[in-house]
Amino acid sequence: MRKFLFLGFAIQFVGLAHAQQFDYPTRRALIANICPAVKIESFKFTNGTSKFISEFSWSNSGDKDVLAFELVTVKFDPFNRSITGGRSVLPGHNSAKYEPLKPGEKDSDGSSSLASGAHTYTAFIYVRTVRFVDGTIWSFNAADLLKSIKAQAPDILEPGPLFPEPAKPTSSGV
Repeated sequence: MRKFLFLGFAIQFVGLAHAQQFDYPTRRALIANICPAVKIESFKFTNGTSKFISEFSWSNSGDKDVLAFELVTVKFDPFNRSITGGRSVLPGHNSAKYEPLKPGEKDSDGSSSLASGAHTYTAFIYVRTVRFVDGTIWSFNAADLLKSIKAQAPDILEPGPLFPEPAKPTSSGV
């Protein structure tokens, strides 16, 4: 009896674990390297029932120390319709190491977001803004981004919002 009870729990657990992740076997994780200072080296993502989990790595391909940069993910469903994307601000190295990234150095990190990415089929990642240690700031060119998206995914006819805005600060009434 115990064997059957254990086997039943094991089958249920494996079934539940399998149901928690549903990735399309031909999903596309694409990189739009439009920033001259931060090169995205790799990008992959996983869909879950209520999460979008991504992993990425980058290098400083410029000649200045990078203090921080903004990484944007643009998402599309299996029908090439835009899904709400996301943005992350990363220190030069990663979310656990707040140190500038020197020219030639590499690092990696990951992120997880809820709900909006559960049915992502195609996702683009790109660097939107970079702040250098010397105080200068580089910002992306939307035309360069569109050109990269069209070149890699010509089947996406209407890219939708390509740069999600930061949350608006709320008034505290003070």
